[in-house]
Amino acid sequence: MDEKLNKALNLFYKKNYKDAKEIFIEINEPYEAGLCSLLLQDLKEARKFFEIKQDCCMASDFGIKILNILEDKGVKPFTYFQVRSFLEIYINLLIENNLFEWAEKIIACYGFFTNSNPEAPKFIARVLNANNYNKTVHFFAQTAKNTCYYDAEIYYIDAELYIKEKNYNEAKKCIDECLSFAPEYYPLLRLKEKLETLSA
Repeated sequence: MDEKLNKALNLFYKKNYKDAKEIFIEINEPYEAGLCSLLLQDLKEARKFFEIKQDCCMASDFGIKILNILEDKGVKPFTYFQVRSFLEIYINLLIENNLFEWAEKIIACYGFFTNSNPEAPKFIARVLNANNYNKTVHFFAQTAKNTCYYDAEIYYIDAELYIKEKNYNEAKKCIDECLSFAPEYYPLLRLKEKLETLSA
């Protein structure tokens, strides 16, 4: 069982979703099979697998809600932990697999996710920044500050991108604002040292 699961996961990480899905089906892992189907762009089959454990599996229920967004169907509210556990992962997988329209459709519902978990804009900013999908990172960082002002990681994401853009003045503003209430936040202190070196 563990050997087959590891093989399936290895295939999944190599983006061989078709073969991974077959193993997930064999070892009775319907959520993972559904995720493979989603990434193979077979939404009907993904829904079939997600529905198997929708009532007892938080991940499967999240998958159904994502399908409803993609298919313009009514969506019940997400739970706090669903947004925290899965939103960033789904957006990242869609971007990695060049399913940009689907990723953008999910991102466009940021307000709906934020109603369930105020950290949602931060998760979106973080995954967009990690994928160099930078056009809207600052927007989501600012939105995140509006809902979670004292979350230091938001300022790190924002300042890091400003540094990439060589907008050192805005980076300094972000860093100084954050350190005013989180003076010992180590990642930002390191980023401040980097900025001081670059702008010297």
